[in-house]
Amino acid sequence: MMMTKQWMMVVMVMAIATKVMTAHATQPHQYDVHISPSSSPVLSVLSGNSEFQQTFNPSWIQPSASTSGRKGLLVRAQNCSLAHPNDCAYCSGSDQKASKLVFAELITTATSTATTATATTSTFKPINENDIVLGPSCEMDVFGTEDPRVVFDEKEGEYLVFYTCYGRKPDGSGRATLCLATAKDPTRPDPQ
Repeated sequence: MMMTKQWMMVVMVMAIATKVMTAHATQPHQYDVHISPSSSPVLSVLSGNSEFQQTFNPSWIQPSASTSGRKGLLVRAQNCSLAHPNDCAYCSGSDQKASKLVFAELITTATSTATTATATTSTFKPINENDIVLGPSCEMDVFGTEDPRVVFDEKEGEYLVFYTCYGRKPDGSGRATLCLATAKDPTRPDPQ
């Protein structure tokens, strides 16, 4: 089956989110995964749970003592044009148009009644400007911090966040550079 790039991205995001939300251990390091298609993304301005017009390229943040058990997705988020908030459009630029890394916490709730067993549901907390954990800070990433990939170093109790710094060359043109940030808690911005 041949898929378009857009369809592959939707499938990948849905598969990651569904695995995270419905996986349960049957044996150590073995999971049953149930994938059920959705007509709406797990984070989207169209779904009403993102104030950013574009949210994509997620990376999982596993819970740890330093995150106080918080878990969820670190996503690239970007606002393009506020004239048409429900339209997806190509955009780039600095300041408000630059992409940022935002943490979307996975919230799991359990419900039960006297006649039914406990059931859990998981959803992502809506995201907004207050959830930005890493954004442009210099010419090296003036156009955005993008495409996070996160690894947790259990021995050091530290997260390694590899991401793309989209910055400016001396001639004014763009340049993409692989950057690395380390954090004890990548779910919150570093104190200034």
